[in-house]
Amino acid sequence: MPSRQPDHSPKPDRPCLPGCAEGADPAHGGDAGRKRGGSNAAHVTAVARWERERSDDEPTDPDAFARDIFARLRGVPLRITEATGLSEGYGSFARRGQTVPHRWHWATLARLALAQPRQAPRRVG
Repeated sequence: MPSRQPDHSPKPDRPCLPGCAEGADPAHGGDAGRKRGGSNAAHVTAVARWERERSDDEPTDPDAFARDIFARLRGVPLRITEATGLSEGYGSFARRGQTVPHRWHWATLARLALAQPRQAPRRVG
């Protein structure tokens, strides 16, 4: 059975980060792992607080997202990333209708989308 450990050996076409030649990946362990873990924990806490505090009249239906936000979101540049904290890839998926982001992003995305002219809606999903 092949090893499930990542191969951090130097590649001729790709420079090696300091430490990876010795088998350590500085981007995934130690301080980087603690920092990422802290960020993830803070995000989970923020989402849980948002879930408790949100009003029941906020839209939760993916069709509402498609109808009210997505139709205008396609014209928004990828500053979605800056406004929401979503990765560029996930922001791009949302903008193209390939995913419906968590509801806690909808208000921010709606503000961005309202600045854009409405485009014909497409089915999300």
